[in-house]
Amino acid sequence: MTAFDTAWALIKAPIDVVSEGMGITRVIGDDEMLYSGGDFRDHPRYYSTDPDIALHYALYGSAVPYADRHGRRENQGKAPPPMRRTIPSISVIDPREYETEYGDAIMREDPYSPGIGVIDEEGYMGERLSHDRVIELLQEYIDEERHSGVMGGTTGDLFKPPQRLKHAKDALNRLKAYRNNESLERFNPSPPSYEMDGDVFRTAEYDDFIELLGYDDNMVDAIGEWNDLEDWQREAAIEAGYSEDDWI
Repeated sequence: MTAFDTAWALIKAPIDVVSEGMGITRVIGDDEMLYSGGDFRDHPRYYSTDPDIALHYALYGSAVPYADRHGRRENQGKAPPPMRRTIPSISVIDPREYETEYGDAIMREDPYSPGIGVIDEEGYMGERLSHDRVIELLQEYIDEERHSGVMGGTTGDLFKPPQRLKHAKDALNRLKAYRNNESLERFNPSPPSYEMDGDVFRTAEYDDFIELLGYDDNMVDAIGEWNDLEDWQREAAIEAGYSEDDWI
């Protein structure tokens, strides 16, 4: 490499990516951009030069079963973690803006996605895209069916494309409501409900009641007199093996 080549490389490499024990492993030049996706309330730390990866994380989250250094996951017989419910946000770092007085800016290689992800440990803090711009990007993402590909190691990898599509549409609608300063209450999931003995419905309230039965010996003090219980509570107690004689 000539002196000119060296000088040009320095101009084109304002962010050095370092890896523990290996020093500088790669550089991010000023012809690239860094993107981070998450919830609007997050403080972004993880970036990639691939905007689609940022969108995947903004939509689905990063919760995945534990993997060892070889990528093997111990998830047999375990339910996958749910996809994250976010108000999607994208932050962008332009490397040209982060050259320091001491030379190139430095970021650390993400050990779980080497060659792809970097970690901002210095707090450079990318610029958040406007809600309108993120809405445009998410609509393009949905229209072009980019939810059908590889999800870049996000929680979305654990679900099928139709599930990811519905989740992405829900996230887009949440962001639109947030932008318009509307209540997000309608996006909260309803408690689980299903029939019990034909006419009693099990809900989160039912689960709390059953848990209380198991933890408190003095039913009257904790819950009230047997005759004061609602019909569904008496029926649930009987189903759980209790009777009026036990209600002391």
